[in-house]
Amino acid sequence: MISSSTQTNCNGPRLFDLESKTDDQELMAWCRIHWQHTIDKGIQGGNSPIYHDCCISFTKKGCVKRLSHPSLQSASVLKIPSLRHATSPDTLHRWLRDRLSMHERLGKKLYFPSINVAHFHSEDDESDNLYDAVRMLNKRNDELAEEIVELERQLKASKEENRKMQGAVKSWFSKYDELIGTAYDGKPSHTEATPSYAEITPKKKLKTETPEEDLSKFS
Repeated sequence: MISSSTQTNCNGPRLFDLESKTDDQELMAWCRIHWQHTIDKGIQGGNSPIYHDCCISFTKKGCVKRLSHPSLQSASVLKIPSLRHATSPDTLHRWLRDRLSMHERLGKKLYFPSINVAHFHSEDDESDNLYDAVRMLNKRNDELAEEIVELERQLKASKEENRKMQGAVKSWFSKYDELIGTAYDGKPSHTEATPSYAEITPKKKLKTETPEEDLSKFS
């Protein structure tokens, strides 16, 4: 393993020049050493290193706390999809160059990769804090967007379930009406089948003629 002293100069951490062939060759040599002896070895042993984007450095789990790297810019290599799938020193080399190119676009200092070194405090820290805040806001925004999508999905499912229930209720009432109609089809109604009291009560013959003997009393 290359010691931290060989990766920094007397004035601080070593910087990297993307246009320098010498720096690129040294980066490739660094990747060959640390892919085998640090990164892949740690992954295979269940002790995957932590990558710190603030300093382009890697740290063993046991050293993370004392080296003071910002937690928001630190993650296990297994939680970084583009790095997790690295399979060789060459893929690690390409990945590191991509990160360095990103730092250049952001106007950050380009540090040569390092292993188990403390956080490089510099004038970039303020911008790093702002960068962290933006990352947190973006992450929260993504989480809220996912929650909205899930709620919309649930609302759509509820509306569909409600529509089906309404259809089932209408279908039930329709079948009920059909059954009622079939039950009385061709049969007299209850008013026709049951005679009224007046219909079944015998009528008395009215007395319309008065015998002559009865009229004599009025003469």
